[in-house]
Amino acid sequence: MGDKMFNVDSTSYKVGAKLKREYYGIEAQASLNSVIGITTLRGEYLWGTQPGTEATSGSPTGVWSKSPVTVYTTTYDTLTHVAKTLAKTTTPNYDAYIRNFSGGYVYFVQSIGHTKHEVVVKYDWYDPNTKIKGNEIGVANSKTGAPDIKYNTLGLGWIYHWNSNVKITAYYELVTNETSNATSLAAKNDGTKTFAKNQKDNVFTLRVQYKF
Repeated sequence: MGDKMFNVDSTSYKVGAKLKREYYGIEAQASLNSVIGITTLRGEYLWGTQPGTEATSGSPTGVWSKSPVTVYTTTYDTLTHVAKTLAKTTTPNYDAYIRNFSGGYVYFVQSIGHTKHEVVVKYDWYDPNTKIKGNEIGVANSKTGAPDIKYNTLGLGWIYHWNSNVKITAYYELVTNETSNATSLAAKNDGTKTFAKNQKDNVFTLRVQYKF
């Protein structure tokens, strides 16, 4: 990526080549047992290079190729009771997008005295494309969009250890997304999925875990 946009590299030897994916990380954890209970602080920071597609920052399941691919499908004729195999030649038509990413979390857990109760506070973030920010995302001809949006999440929770086998967790996540006023990221006709403002995507989770 250069000049706040993706640049196409259609060099012949790049077609069908392996995609560069590099992850680096630092992790640390510390715990302290005191009169107020057990205090645990844990954190991790990740960064690197992530291949994806125009539609997602997740790893693609394939790569773009100029070579045609033959796909075989078999159908069964219920009248003649004969299976027919049809061949269709197609060419994958999507490119790989290489993004520099960063992300991480800070996790704080505090037991209430030496009771069965714990409180949890967690902050995490994921920036799928560190080379572009805010209103730069989605600009015409930049080939950027929703997969380049950064997310931050603040989580607040309560944990109750019913006994040695059962744990109950109530957890609420406040999710905040990066915003952009680019036309390509404006609301759809039904008024949903606009990145001009923070989306309503907070999550509440109630979980019961049983160990046996």
